[in-house]
Amino acid sequence: MSKITETTDRDKFTEEDWPLVADHILDEYHRRKTDRAPRERVWRDIDRQVRMEPDLAYKTMPDGTPDTSRAWMPEVELPLQAQTNEVLVADANQLLFPSAGPWFAAHAAMTDEYLARADFQAMIAGDENEVLSKLNQDNADKLAEGYLNHFHKQYDFRGTIDKINSESFKYGVGVGRGRLATKQVFMSTSSGVVKRETQIPILVPRSIWNTYLDDRESAVQNEGYLFGPSVIVCEPKLFADVQIAAERGSNNPNRQDGGWMP
Repeated sequence: MSKITETTDRDKFTEEDWPLVADHILDEYHRRKTDRAPRERVWRDIDRQVRMEPDLAYKTMPDGTPDTSRAWMPEVELPLQAQTNEVLVADANQLLFPSAGPWFAAHAAMTDEYLARADFQAMIAGDENEVLSKLNQDNADKLAEGYLNHFHKQYDFRGTIDKINSESFKYGVGVGRGRLATKQVFMSTSSGVVKRETQIPILVPRSIWNTYLDDRESAVQNEGYLFGPSVIVCEPKLFADVQIAAERGSNNPNRQDGGWMP
């Protein structure tokens, strides 16, 4: 008879749990990497074609020396993948961001809580300047649209979309991560130049080569409790950079700079 381990309900992990969590994540990483090995072989061949490097294996002998009897064969294997990817990304950019009109629609939920929280009097000049003092749904939508456009112009947002689309066309999947970034703002005041820091939302392109999506069957089932997918990201870092991140960051995984443990 197998031994049944008694479990208790807890609302947080203890120090004894973290080694088990780390081992589970490492085992899951190796499983996902092994399962997608055939797909990565296809990706490597696509990258070779995009780099315009012909496959000369059929012109070499088993020992690696050139086969003089096949040296005359033309190298026409490359189907101009680099130019194709460039054209597809440019076409996708024109379809996503048309020159005639906005490329997205904003809709603000004008609930009582929203109206009580927002300080619209600071945004609207008032009736003396021939501007309405009260907001309707269209006014709130325009404010949300301008708010989003402001943050999109703070960095190369369209270039980020191009990078994600490029991998989508090459590998069949593109990966991006939304997060908050610290932006430094320098303002010229009467007392001199003043430095301020603000948090802005940005979209960061990620490579599928370093990202392992959740492929478990339970991740696509919508029965009972629903959990978000567990995405594993693996990237090399200098040990000194990890030490700095662990020192400056937080061990609270709910924070933007969290998740670091010395």
